[in-house]
Amino acid sequence: MLAADLALKIKSVVSRASRKASLLDRLSAFVVAGTLGVTWWLYDRLPDPMPSHFGFSGVADGWMPRPIAAWLLPLATVAFGVLFRLGQWLMPRQWRPGFRIAPMDAVVLVFVTMLCGLHVLILRASLDSTPRLGGAIWVLGGAALIATGQLMPRTPRNGLFGFRTKWTMASDENWKRAQRVGGLAFTVSGVAMAVFGGLGFPTLALAALLLTIAVPLVWSWTVARLGS
Repeated sequence: MLAADLALKIKSVVSRASRKASLLDRLSAFVVAGTLGVTWWLYDRLPDPMPSHFGFSGVADGWMPRPIAAWLLPLATVAFGVLFRLGQWLMPRQWRPGFRIAPMDAVVLVFVTMLCGLHVLILRASLDSTPRLGGAIWVLGGAALIATGQLMPRTPRNGLFGFRTKWTMASDENWKRAQRVGGLAFTVSGVAMAVFGGLGFPTLALAALLLTIAVPLVWSWTVARLGS
């Protein structure tokens, strides 16, 4: 009986989620389906083992068996998308109202596109004699940061997405201020990361990525310490 009740509950949650699926949700599903299709089309041409890890220079330095490397990232992307879209039923009740009005469909689309884009870059690198990602990975990451930065100020206080510290989670006002600062930091750093990485300066691109984390943290700590 317990298993039957659980199955009915899961079916109900999935049914409600499917009815509420937005255009962006469908677009995310299309991106994932397209990535799986491209992987299936290229599968027989992919090397075994496949490159699965790339060093700071962008050159492959780790490999995995093809049946795992070819499908692991797309399947993990599906799991990530489902987790975020069903997150409102997994988190404490007090966070659900804010989560429902947050642009989570847009957040999922950004991260799904980034992860699927990364997978396509890995597929492309796998077909080269010297597998490397090149500057495209920095451009992709920079674009994802820019999009995330635009979404942060539009996101109400919640337990899954946004710049979250003990101070920012203490009140809606703290949260709004932090997301504005964090969103600006993400946007500026994303532009710098895409430009420097695309021009072949990975050190500067990495520095821009680190600023994405450091600036909001330092600002939040300073404001919380000063009590203003």
